[in-house]
Amino acid sequence: MNESSLKKFNYFFIAIAGLFLIHTIYLECVAEDAYITFRFAKNLAKGNGFVWNVSEPPVEGFTNFLWVVICAGLAKLSLPIPFFSQILGVIASLGTMWITYQFALNIFRLNRWHALLPVLLLACSGPFATWATSGMETNIFGLFTITGCYLYAKYWVKGNVKNLWLGFFVLFMATLTRPEGFFVFGLLIGLTILVTPGQYRKVIREFVPSTLFYIIPFIIYFTWRYNYFGYPLPNTFYAKTGGGVDQNIRGALHTAFFYAYFVIPLFIPPIVLSVFKKFRFKHLLSDAVPTITNLNNLTKHINNNIGLYQCLLVTFFYTIYIIYVGGDYMAMFRFYVPILPFIYLIISSLLVFIYRYYKNEHSDKVFTITTVVSIMAILIQSTPLEKSIFPRIPNNHGTYRGVKYECWHAARLTIIGQYFNRVKNNYQDSLATGGIGATSYNADMRIIGLHGLVDTYLAHKTFAPGILGKGLPGHERGDLPYIFSKKPTYFMFSRKFTKEPSEIPDKILREVGEDVKNNYIIKSVWLKDTVNNESGYFTYLKRR
Repeated sequence: MNESSLKKFNYFFIAIAGLFLIHTIYLECVAEDAYITFRFAKNLAKGNGFVWNVSEPPVEGFTNFLWVVICAGLAKLSLPIPFFSQILGVIASLGTMWITYQFALNIFRLNRWHALLPVLLLACSGPFATWATSGMETNIFGLFTITGCYLYAKYWVKGNVKNLWLGFFVLFMATLTRPEGFFVFGLLIGLTILVTPGQYRKVIREFVPSTLFYIIPFIIYFTWRYNYFGYPLPNTFYAKTGGGVDQNIRGALHTAFFYAYFVIPLFIPPIVLSVFKKFRFKHLLSDAVPTITNLNNLTKHINNNIGLYQCLLVTFFYTIYIIYVGGDYMAMFRFYVPILPFIYLIISSLLVFIYRYYKNEHSDKVFTITTVVSIMAILIQSTPLEKSIFPRIPNNHGTYRGVKYECWHAARLTIIGQYFNRVKNNYQDSLATGGIGATSYNADMRIIGLHGLVDTYLAHKTFAPGILGKGLPGHERGDLPYIFSKKPTYFMFSRKFTKEPSEIPDKILREVGEDVKNNYIIKSVWLKDTVNNESGYFTYLKRR
């Protein structure tokens, strides 16, 4: 590449990064759940350990150990956690875009310009932009995951065993950030076994020592956290699962919407190009997928295309995992963000292959126009237009409207948390609430969660068939008699502001009516939510 072309390329890369920054600022929102992490981080920074309420036993009400530690470091430095967590998220996202480019260039062997395509897709992806400023660990976990996988693939391409060692260590960092890092590490070990049949010396000399860079620190970490918290998995995992087949169906529906919104539109270019070339799919497939007659042939093909097979493996099994756990309710398909680079690498390589296959005097224009149309089809999910075109996603906040709903929640629960912080007598006063994020971060008092995220009893409680798996993930568990046995000072049953004071919901009266009647009074206070430009009566229960 000559100096002029290199300059043009650099400008284009900077333009893509700028597009991403504009996109993420436009969708900027600290997720309400992020404040759960921030509360744990504040308690850790104060020397109280990994506890939800001070003086109570530790509970792993988070799935992002390393992110909690990082946020505790911010708190220790007296830095505003929400803002700086957003800065770190954006930096991690830019890092992910750079590693994705390197993956496309060095592993998929695309040229410099074609290698920018998956980076452009990330910049235009609503999920990737949304979760960059969410205050959560999502994009940092994504950076560790794609980096670890890139280094693993680079080892196969370059032959430098140091990449293998470093790649496995980075995947350990991913595991500290989210437990799914262990899952990705396991997939790479499985891929290694598949591509090294009979190569015992290579395995013993190179793979066994390098895996110790992951296994030894993981054993130390797992042993500590099991002894500290008492369970093999985070409390949140138990709280959000247990729905059986219903949970899997919900996860499958969640997955169908994600692929319909952010993957299927990218197949517009090959479909249009194939129409121009009179549907030569049969010949295209025979050229793209070689005939594999035996295991040695398969092993050789995987070795020669290790990046593609690695991305396919991670994408497929991670999707199965998301279906198994029942998907997620939060805006912009949070669970799929870490594997977006893998998905877009696969699609970009496919698009480039088809573009080259159909290349003629018209294909450049057709490919460019249809690719722009595809990107616009994805970008529409980041605009208010999506509400008028697409249906509401079941048990999910949605895309653009989901981001707005998330922002509304965070602002509203911040106002409510600040209110309770003013009226409480001391830290030992307790508030029972379903919205434990922003409320708990702003109210310096004991918080009792209604759905088991920070409560081991509720998280592990067995419910009758049909109770779990069909509703909002993470919000299905509940036991009002148990909650009221804790004698909360305040009980919050709604976050909405109303024109008139609200009545006590029938569900509460049915299940704990006697307790409420004897021990609680209903209170209403007029509050103003300046962020959402709303005001009205906020009604709750107060213990006599």
